[in-house]
Amino acid sequence: MSDDEIARLQRRVERERTARREAERIAEKGLRELYLANQELDRRVAERTAELDRALVRAEQAADARAEFLVSLSRQVRTPLNGVLGMLELLDGHVFSEQAKLWVGSASASASDLLRLVSRLLLFVELDESSDAGAGATCEVAGLLGRIDERWSRPSVAAGKLLFVDDRTPPDTVIDGAAARLEQLLGEVIDNAVRHGEAGSIRVAVEARDDRVVIDVADDGPGLSEPERLLDPAAEPDRPVEQQGMGYPLIRKLALRLGAAISHEGDGPGTTVRVSLLAGAKG
Repeated sequence: MSDDEIARLQRRVERERTARREAERIAEKGLRELYLANQELDRRVAERTAELDRALVRAEQAADARAEFLVSLSRQVRTPLNGVLGMLELLDGHVFSEQAKLWVGSASASASDLLRLVSRLLLFVELDESSDAGAGATCEVAGLLGRIDERWSRPSVAAGKLLFVDDRTPPDTVIDGAAARLEQLLGEVIDNAVRHGEAGSIRVAVEARDDRVVIDVADDGPGLSEPERLLDPAAEPDRPVEQQGMGYPLIRKLALRLGAAISHEGDGPGTTVRVSLLAGAKG
């Protein structure tokens, strides 16, 4: 091999060595940059995780504060209103003129309406704030109907109606869902019949159908006004603010919380609101 060939091979080997050293330098720089980038990413993830943890703690604290506020507000508002109603009831027995009795009756009705409005407002906010976790997995039908009868018999009679409760379910039938929420839902439906139905009767009938429990609340009155508002959440916002009631949105919200299907039957005299829920497992 000539000296020229040897020189060419040496130059070629040197170029390859130089190229390899440059590639190694670039690779080492890339790995170092990648390592630093990973370190920075880990730092940012740790910071964001800490921020999220702090935000979750603040959110839980705010939720607890709102819950405490609702409890306090409920007590502070309802207690004096109940006191006013009690005093008006006592006063009614000590006035004898027809005009004075009308005034006392009007004041009592207004205080009752205000108490009802406050209770519904608090319930509406409570449903947005709470998850009902641990509120009770099942509800016994017999106990539920007993409480409904005790709560609504007197208001129904005062409104010129008779309340009939008909339990057609097998003994010990239970329903999936918190009892308190179900009572609130049925209370809103019955309250609508008491306030807006004509003199007659209100019938609450419960029966088991396959894996569901169906509750019908029927009245002899003219029926629900604009029943489509009960079933269509989009119907409510289209109404002027001064005409928007709380009843229908509250019923829908309670039904959603319970996982209940709700429907309306009847057009004109005699209407039925049907609530369908999953039957629970017997203990």
